[in-house]
Amino acid sequence: MALGFKIRRSLTLIATAMLAVGSGDAATRAPTAPLLPGASMPLPTAVPGANPIEGFVPGRLTLLSIDELPNGLRQLAEKDLEDDRRGFRAVSTRELRDARAELLRAARPAKAAVDTDDASPWLDLRHSALGECADLGTIERLRVGDAPVMRTRVFRRADAAVIAFEEFRYPASPGSGVVSVRELLNNRVGPYPARLLIERSKRGLARSQLGWTTPRAKYALVVFDDVDAPREPRWDRAWLLALAASLGS
Repeated sequence: MALGFKIRRSLTLIATAMLAVGSGDAATRAPTAPLLPGASMPLPTAVPGANPIEGFVPGRLTLLSIDELPNGLRQLAEKDLEDDRRGFRAVSTRELRDARAELLRAARPAKAAVDTDDASPWLDLRHSALGECADLGTIERLRVGDAPVMRTRVFRRADAAVIAFEEFRYPASPGSGVVSVRELLNNRVGPYPARLLIERSKRGLARSQLGWTTPRAKYALVVFDDVDAPREPRWDRAWLLALAASLGS
């Protein structure tokens, strides 16, 4: 089944060259869109091994410059650069409200063994600051056969701000990889280049999204708060970057 995720304006492309796989590796996903702060690209073809972007290598992170992107994606990336110069992206209040509500609606309790088993492929968050937040549940977004490869964990901070942490184990998803645009990587999480995007609405709602990629997975940490103008000073940009670095890779 071919998975075509809706294109969203952002800096990182989750390039899925071949999620058109046979019955043995059938990929399925939850109806909710992925949180990853990147433009999720629809498949241009269902031919296994097809290359949606020049230089894309399945199973790896590919770094490209804006001028190396296909025209349509280059235009999206240039708009992202404009947002960076402004310091935030203007979005509607409804978009932020709907995104938060969808997380709360879709989250389901996860099996305890998933997070406590030493053999679990998912990061153990219990010893991070997220372990101090209320665990609202998990959203399974993508499976390959019987194995989940993308999921989101949802939390509520002490001030009631909703936080989501998403992992996409792209090497375990046949044909999947990540294409990042150099000019749009404006931060770091440990040794890894990262993208921080702040979205604001006219009515004062906000969402801060931090995304980074390691050889193991693509990560996204999303907080429904403005880390450049947080509700409390302690939950600022430095807090978000420190939280991301503490999660491991």
